[in-house]
Amino acid sequence: MQIIDINDRERECLRVFLDPAWPGYASVEFQSKSDPAKKRIEWMPLTDFAQKNPGLKDLFTGHSVEPAKEISGVATGSGKDTLIDKTASWDTNIYAGYYLWISRGPGDGTTRTILKNNASVLYIDKPWDKKPTKDSQYAIVRTLPTNTAPSGQILPITELRNLEEKARKMDIKAGRKPAPRQYTK
Repeated sequence: MQIIDINDRERECLRVFLDPAWPGYASVEFQSKSDPAKKRIEWMPLTDFAQKNPGLKDLFTGHSVEPAKEISGVATGSGKDTLIDKTASWDTNIYAGYYLWISRGPGDGTTRTILKNNASVLYIDKPWDKKPTKDSQYAIVRTLPTNTAPSGQILPITELRNLEEKARKMDIKAGRKPAPRQYTK
């Protein structure tokens, strides 16, 4: 079968399929040119595969080819190589391959690649240097912003408003005086 690959090259592949371990990606199996006895698999985001191969997008009827929505939130905890948000209800592995960015609080400025996720836990590619806490805000994004260094004001204003209100409620619940409002009235 002929496909257009991620680099816009036309290539012959053996098959294209959905791998349940990588939701949101098309798995494309190729035969090695140097060793015909060997096969290898490459992955393409479903959106890219559908755009580059419109005649083949019916291979995935019933499966979303839209990327997962970029989101932000407040951590409820973390492990050596996880971030936990008990308020989340993510689909399994919907954020595999996305970036996790600690945008405020303990660990701010840190970025990691998400390997997999379940409903409330993100599993990352390497351990934290400084573990996020319940005071850490995070963003899950497909592409990292050019400046991920701690600055406190890099998220879109709508996200900042939501996070500011969450942070104020957390402070009040913990018996602390909340910081002055910057983004909400």
